[in-house]
Amino acid sequence: MKIMTSDVCILKLVGAIFVLLQFGFLLSNYYGAVVDAKHVASVSGGCIEKERHALLELKASLVLDDANLLSTWDSKSECCAWKEVGCSNQTGHVEKLHLNGFQFGPFRGKINTSLMELRHLKYLNLGWSTFSNNDFPELFGSLSNLRFLDLQSSFYGGRIPNDLSRLSHLQYLDLSQNSLEGTIPHQLGNLSHLQHLDLSWNNLVGTIPYQLGSLSNLQQLHLGDNRGLKVHDKNNDVGGEWLSNLTLLTHLDLSSLTNLNSSHVWLQMIGKLPKIEELKLSQCHLSDLSHSHSKNEQQGGIFESLGDLCTLHLLYLNVNNLNEAISTILLNLSGCARYSLQYLSLHDNQITGTLPNLSIFPSLITIDLSSNMLSGKVPQGIPKSLESFVLSSNSLEGGIPKSFGNLCSLRSLDLSSNKLSEDLSVMLHNLSVGCAKYSLQELDLGRNQIIGTIPDMSGFSSLEHLVLSDNLLNGKIIQMSPFPYKLESLYLDSKNLKGVITDSHFGNMSRLGSLNLSFNSLALIFSENWVPPFQLTYTLLRSCNSGPNFPKWLFMNISYNNLTGTIPNLPMIFSEDCELILESNQFNGSIPVFFRSATLLQLSKNKFLETHLFLCANTTVDRLFILDLSKNQLSRQLPDCWSHLKALKFLDLSDNTLSGEVPSSMGSLHKLKVLILRNNNLGDNRFSGPIPYWLGQQLQMLSLRGNQLSGSLPLSLCDLTNIQLLDLSENNLSGLIFKCWKNFSAMSQNVFSTTQNVITMFEDIFSPGYEGYDLFALMMWKGTERLFKNNKLILRSIDLSSNQLTGDLPEEIGNLIALVSLNLSSNNLTGEITSMIGKLTSLEFLDLSRNHFTGLIPHSLTQIDRLSMLNLSNNNLSGRIPIGTQLQSFDASSYEGNADLCGKPLDKKCPRDEVAPQKPETHEESSQEDKKPIYLSVALGFITGFWGLWGSLFLSRNWRHTYVLFLNYIIDTVYVFMVLNVNKFQRRLRGFLVIFSFHSLDQQHLQFVSTIPSLFTSVGLADNWRDSWNFHNHRPPYVLGVFEWPLWNGM
Repeated sequence: MKIMTSDVCILKLVGAIFVLLQFGFLLSNYYGAVVDAKHVASVSGGCIEKERHALLELKASLVLDDANLLSTWDSKSECCAWKEVGCSNQTGHVEKLHLNGFQFGPFRGKINTSLMELRHLKYLNLGWSTFSNNDFPELFGSLSNLRFLDLQSSFYGGRIPNDLSRLSHLQYLDLSQNSLEGTIPHQLGNLSHLQHLDLSWNNLVGTIPYQLGSLSNLQQLHLGDNRGLKVHDKNNDVGGEWLSNLTLLTHLDLSSLTNLNSSHVWLQMIGKLPKIEELKLSQCHLSDLSHSHSKNEQQGGIFESLGDLCTLHLLYLNVNNLNEAISTILLNLSGCARYSLQYLSLHDNQITGTLPNLSIFPSLITIDLSSNMLSGKVPQGIPKSLESFVLSSNSLEGGIPKSFGNLCSLRSLDLSSNKLSEDLSVMLHNLSVGCAKYSLQELDLGRNQIIGTIPDMSGFSSLEHLVLSDNLLNGKIIQMSPFPYKLESLYLDSKNLKGVITDSHFGNMSRLGSLNLSFNSLALIFSENWVPPFQLTYTLLRSCNSGPNFPKWLFMNISYNNLTGTIPNLPMIFSEDCELILESNQFNGSIPVFFRSATLLQLSKNKFLETHLFLCANTTVDRLFILDLSKNQLSRQLPDCWSHLKALKFLDLSDNTLSGEVPSSMGSLHKLKVLILRNNNLGDNRFSGPIPYWLGQQLQMLSLRGNQLSGSLPLSLCDLTNIQLLDLSENNLSGLIFKCWKNFSAMSQNVFSTTQNVITMFEDIFSPGYEGYDLFALMMWKGTERLFKNNKLILRSIDLSSNQLTGDLPEEIGNLIALVSLNLSSNNLTGEITSMIGKLTSLEFLDLSRNHFTGLIPHSLTQIDRLSMLNLSNNNLSGRIPIGTQLQSFDASSYEGNADLCGKPLDKKCPRDEVAPQKPETHEESSQEDKKPIYLSVALGFITGFWGLWGSLFLSRNWRHTYVLFLNYIIDTVYVFMVLNVNKFQRRLRGFLVIFSFHSLDQQHLQFVSTIPSLFTSVGLADNWRDSWNFHNHRPPYVLGVFEWPLWNGM
């Protein structure tokens, strides 16, 4: 009966729970209906208010350069009608948000978390912006309905968040060019609908997760240019077999995966992708690809595999170590791929041989074989479809074949930097015999050995760029023969061209922007009132005979012309992006005001005397980026009128005779990155006073060397977070060295590789492309003056030498782990050299000489393996010179002047060096002969023990029988012991758990238990509950939970 009663109770309990669930379901339906009614009402009145508010918060967090960019986003209009916002026609929810900075100008500011309110978004494009979030934000994973997510080049740093794997509907994901770090999360393999994945141009490391092989719908995979990414490592034996799962893949970019060459499996799998159309394997250190990578594998090379890919359109294998003959490579590609291949890039390899007939590739549009080791002549056989042919930087000879004249699709031909020696007239004739002269737009024949003179080229009606520089051209320019009228750039800088250039040569050339006629013997004679139909932005006319009346419109690059006189203040304004380069002439007087309209102004090595009119004109200049007035005759104090030059980024006033304090108005130059005021000591005057406190935080280079600046180092120097070169040497500075070294983030952040261990200085200054101006900087580098030019200005240096600084060398200097050069010589520094200096692992130059340092040379110096120059001379150092490969390799002069120093490379021996201590034997030094007895004893012990037991059992049947009985006895004993004790152990464990659970019930649980009778009264179970409850009150406290009550009736 008890069992039946218990069953009935259980059924009644299930019924009660079912009733409660039904009641909850009805309530939820009622609440959902109310919400839907409100939602419908909201949609009928326009966009959803909550989402409109979220979009307005997002707009408020963005910094818009153009106030009209999101002008439609306001609180009064419907958000579904806003620009770049799309809503669902059925629900009214925002489903599309397109804020691409490449299209509308980069958005700045921070991504507001209000974006998470747009939970129905399916399309989100925030690419090509400059958001200021410190790291890659982890908020996109909450937008679970996303199908399209483009965040290309929008953030800087951080890791790929794992929560992106929650976007189960995602089909397009682009996180490229965000400087992302860390590894690729393997959870991305859960995005089963993904078709496009782009993680290229980041700083990702580790191995490519094999879980990406689960993305069976993937069509494009871009992982290139992550130089720390690998296809495998020594702890990961997983090959590239998972690539075979990506049967729909059409685009694959694995550029810069440096160990791809060591994985034959990967190369095999790539060659078997059935639908691949574009394949990029640049900078992967690939070599000898036509041979097997394993002695046990008789597979063909990757070229043979790729030759059978009938869908292949694009193949990039540039910047590798390919060293085969070009004929072999093209032969291996001559399978069915030769009919589909359109773009082939093999530049910057070591490919040899002569070019074969290329007409076997009938679909080829672009081929780039530049920077190889090709020889012979340019081939006759060229596919008719060819549009771009690049063979520069090889050793090709001869000229241009006649067959090129019939290439009606040819747009660009680059044969520069070869050994072509044909007459220019013949080469151009071969190009003009057919339709090529009407299609050709770019022709580069520079840096060859081409002879002859320049013929009539007016027939090349589409030519836009012509380069004939650095050849053996001679003779006179044909008069009254106009250049092609569509030319945008013309480079004729050579050595032996003669004749007269007049306005008739330029005819109707309305597009001309770049002109280089330098290093010839040309005379420039233009009509006095002739107005050119073009506006030049780049001009080089070095060594040309410009005559006494130089044309006003040609104020561009006329450097090294020995021009003299005063330049009048002409009523003219230069065109946008105009570069004005007048260096190395003899202009004098005042700098004219109209020069302010240039973008780049290079006036160094002249005799200009005065800057007041130029600087103090009452007009704001918003496009002068670079101003170089070095090596002139500027004297006295600078005018305090610098606040008008708002756009200035580079300022060089070195090597003049300026004096007085640095003008305070320079503090308003907030974009200034380079300030060079060094060596204003050609006369008796120099800059004096303290270092200015207003130094701009954007400065990357500050050189105040060789003046008479005094006082202590201002704390404002701590704000120079971007500084890469700080030179305050040869002044009268005093006081302590500051301790804020870690603020110099450009020197305190580690870098990726030794070849890219510095941020190239001025890269944003020269971003418009100032090819006509070579930025030279004469800097103290590693103890000597060196001349740096343009992109070689990649210094990370601090020079505080030749001052009167005192105190200790702060320990905080150990934060500058990327510092390359440190010079603190010729000061009054005291104390011990901090051991933290050993953390400067990038240091190549260290000069602490001529100070008053005491104590030992820190042993941590031996950890700096790049150190190539060290000077600790003329201090009060003592003790032994630490033993290290680097420290003993320096000359003894690096340590001289320290009376108590001893040890190599000094001749003075240390006291304990007289009797050389016996070197203790180490494990590494013990020979194999010493280890043989150990190996022998271990082997003999193992053999004796093994055969002593198993040999006796094998030989004696009685022993085997006794041994088996012994094992059976042991097994029986253990079994009986376990059976006798297991029940006892279970009872004890159950009692412990029950008591523990009862005492853990809090007051709230007990109150809930007390309400159960009334609950069950409503469903007709009160009698059973009361009986069970009364029964329980006479039982021990074994209560484990409310829903155990039916069991009590059965106890």
